[in-house]
Amino acid sequence: MTFKTTDPFFLLKGEIKKLLPSLGAHYDHWEELILTTNTANNDEFSWTQEELLKGIKDVNWYCHELELTINKVAENPDHYKIDQEELLKRKKLIEREQDDELDAIHGTITRVKEMGNVIGEEIDEHNKMLEDLSDDMDTAKGKLKRAMRKSKKLLNSKDRGKMCTIFILIIVLVVLLIVVFQ
Repeated sequence: MTFKTTDPFFLLKGEIKKLLPSLGAHYDHWEELILTTNTANNDEFSWTQEELLKGIKDVNWYCHELELTINKVAENPDHYKIDQEELLKRKKLIEREQDDELDAIHGTITRVKEMGNVIGEEIDEHNKMLEDLSDDMDTAKGKLKRAMRKSKKLLNSKDRGKMCTIFILIIVLVVLLIVVFQ
């Protein structure tokens, strides 16, 4: 039992296990912020990302040290009372952890790519909507100019019938504005 406390493998493995829960929490929070906030100037996102990167760096360092430890123990297994089967298990553990890490990175990259594609599609849709709105505004502006010219002509004359026409045109103008801006 004492070899577990003096065997560096178990010490480093314990340190990695301590880091993983907070690393997972930071990752979950980072992913939530990406999906729900504008991350460009968000201090909380920057802090979370820094903590996540720091945690990943720490885990990578411990994994590297763990690999060095396994290699060191492999050089002198009798000193640590480790047999070849245990060494093989440890090497497979490191390989499995590296594979899991690569899978997680791949999954994250895939999700970020998908989010980028969705954001790009949203931007394209908004640009199209803005172009349509601009076209509608140009059309309404042209109609308003024509109506204003006609109104000026009518105002310059003193005919009572023309005043009624002006009043009707103003009502039509208001209706047009309401229709265009809805």
